[in-house]
Amino acid sequence: MGDAARFSRWVERVQYPADCRRAAGMYTRQEYFHGLGLGAQMVSLKFNLLQALLTGSVYYFPTTHYVNPLRCASRSFNCYFERTTNCSIELHSQTHIDKIRWCAAVPTAALRERAGLHEEHPMQWYHAQLAAFLFRPNAELRGYLERVRASLERSEPLSNVSRAIAAEERDRVAQRRSASKRSSTSRRGRIPDRAGTSRRGRRLAASPDHGRGAATFNASRCLAVHMRRTDKFKTHRREDHLAVKGFGEYAQLFKSWEYWRYTRGESDAPPLVVLLGSEDKQTFSHFPPLIAPTRSFWLPSSLFVMDMSHGKKFESINQGNRRLGQLYAAITARAKERSLGPEEAAIAASAGDVEAMQMLKDEGMVLVAQMLLMAECVGFMGSYASNVAVLVHDMMMATRGDAMDPMDVNGRVYCGCGASFCMTLERKAVRDPTKTVQGLINAFKS
Repeated sequence: MGDAARFSRWVERVQYPADCRRAAGMYTRQEYFHGLGLGAQMVSLKFNLLQALLTGSVYYFPTTHYVNPLRCASRSFNCYFERTTNCSIELHSQTHIDKIRWCAAVPTAALRERAGLHEEHPMQWYHAQLAAFLFRPNAELRGYLERVRASLERSEPLSNVSRAIAAEERDRVAQRRSASKRSSTSRRGRIPDRAGTSRRGRRLAASPDHGRGAATFNASRCLAVHMRRTDKFKTHRREDHLAVKGFGEYAQLFKSWEYWRYTRGESDAPPLVVLLGSEDKQTFSHFPPLIAPTRSFWLPSSLFVMDMSHGKKFESINQGNRRLGQLYAAITARAKERSLGPEEAAIAASAGDVEAMQMLKDEGMVLVAQMLLMAECVGFMGSYASNVAVLVHDMMMATRGDAMDPMDVNGRVYCGCGASFCMTLERKAVRDPTKTVQGLINAFKS
């Protein structure tokens, strides 16, 4: 038995007590949970579970406004994941409420002793084990994952549209270089007439049959790419104060990874693929052509409640949460008109009722499915300024261990805490480079 199994068994001993009445129960206070994105909510679950384990308490999932109340009336994370315990909250003779936690010290020595582990492990290993227990898909989510996997949209790397977008990007790069050259006083030589048009690009244009890429999604040859391009860089909520990376910079990082890690000496291996995630629909049209002939896959917008159509476009967390609440309220009202509860709506949908199918769409389920599919890939490229990147890292490490390639486009290292907390630490460290991260964390505590 390995240490991951030992840790899992210890968690189960705490969470599945023989006598629920004698064990203390713990759940989370949620006074501002509704103002958070799903990723931030899920990251906090790790630290609340950790607190429960350290105090010998039985941890219960909180509710989330991302659950469609018509599909799952409890609106708990149990609507997506396996139950955290065999107990029920009312069975405990003692219960207590814990605050929402964004970060906490991971006492690796104490955890190793309590779980009876044989080896020492870094902090991120424990984050992965907590995520592995929390984010086990329930039966409904497992079935949904398979349907999503079969419905992924894909790019056509060598279509005329893709070539046109790639050509536009090359022209943009050439223009930027030309403008930079004119404004510079240095003498670096004349820019070639074909600036930005690589030899590989000319071959692609001349040979329509060159490297068409994988026709189906293959997680064992997949790099997950997540691009958060909206409120992390805009509005008063801006958290990432570094410059937003463009599609070209993401593409260059992908090509470097592709060459140095996965393509040399593997000419007979299946083609690489990319699984894209983004709240900006432009990502799906403008990024895939830049990595041709590699094929990109992504979840179709029709699965989402916030499907990027008019009135359903994500702009920021606050706007998105408010709009999602309005859409769920409209669904609930329409279901009441038709006298449909969760069971009746499910029966109607299975019988082919198109409106019932639309009414059962669940924003949280599709977002969770996207993260779980990303975690199946061999590597991840994104930004730790997003909680999605933190969660995918955790879930990927839980299944792949060290055999994974996590890449932050800004060169950040994995923090593991809530992204807002990590960005605050980063800003404070930049203001005073003489301070250590531990010193900054201690200042937070005080």
